[in-house]
Amino acid sequence: MYTLDNKHDNSKVWDSINFEHPATFDTLAMDPELKNAVMEDLNRFISRKEFYKKVGRAWKRGYLLYGPPGTVSIFQAGNSQQPADKPINLKKEVQLTLSGLLNFIGGLWSSCGDERIIIFTTNHKDRLDPALLRPGRMDMHIHLSYSNPQGFKLLASNYLGIHGYHHLFGEIEGLLQDTEVSPAQVAEELMMSEDPDVALSGVVKLLKWKKLEGDDANTFDIQDVKRLKAVVLFNPATDLPIKLLGNVNFATWEAQLVMLLNGHQLIGHLHGSISAPPTAITQNRKEIPNPKYQILFNQNQFIQQALMASVDITIAPTVAAAATAEKAW
Repeated sequence: MYTLDNKHDNSKVWDSINFEHPATFDTLAMDPELKNAVMEDLNRFISRKEFYKKVGRAWKRGYLLYGPPGTVSIFQAGNSQQPADKPINLKKEVQLTLSGLLNFIGGLWSSCGDERIIIFTTNHKDRLDPALLRPGRMDMHIHLSYSNPQGFKLLASNYLGIHGYHHLFGEIEGLLQDTEVSPAQVAEELMMSEDPDVALSGVVKLLKWKKLEGDDANTFDIQDVKRLKAVVLFNPATDLPIKLLGNVNFATWEAQLVMLLNGHQLIGHLHGSISAPPTAITQNRKEIPNPKYQILFNQNQFIQQALMASVDITIAPTVAAAATAEKAW
């Protein structure tokens, strides 16, 4: 791997570093057919050293990984409308022209007699110049999309050690069929707890939230959409750093929770002082989900999720089983 290195004289040069990562193909949440195609291509390339030598070609291969945010790392090399000598901002205070980038890639290819594999990643393939995309630089283009049921099961196996059935799998797989959520977002939820019930409940709530954003936004008026986006999300690691361990620290844990919710004017979700609106309303002679209820429901779910993540693993299943944040409290 190459990176920009700051020298003692404040100059910046490209330098090689060792790249070590625990991920393997076995742990990658990719479409199985796509994963097999990539592995077969890599194995074919690695085994053909003599063939490349015989036909007079450098033993090298480039791979482009592209997809929405959260599916690949970000590598923004510019815009297809850019002239060749317009600077491309790769890092703060460092500029590189398209021709300079092409020369740099060419230098990597020719820097060693052994095989060379370069991985390019981007969220915006359409912005890359055709000179970068052509065979010989980016030989295989690999589209990485949103999470699907097969990829989710692999993530659940990696993070939670679930290798077979779980009672929440059916609901999650159904939501994944028509909800756009990245593997990174799913993985973040799975890291919230080592208890499968707690972690997977968080995934269900994430998917319901994403589905609500995608499906129901068109039925909301503009003020409802604004209120929906104002729903408070919590990071238990920073917002609720004190975990409930039982009676030994209940008073301290309760104080931090009450202060947090009071600060956001949400304490009524625990005390039951917030009245729930009807679940449905009539609009244009048609019954539709009530956006105000959806907003209240989602806020309540996020509070309950924060509660689950802020208690000991022995208490979390009880919180997860509760119907509302008030019941959990």
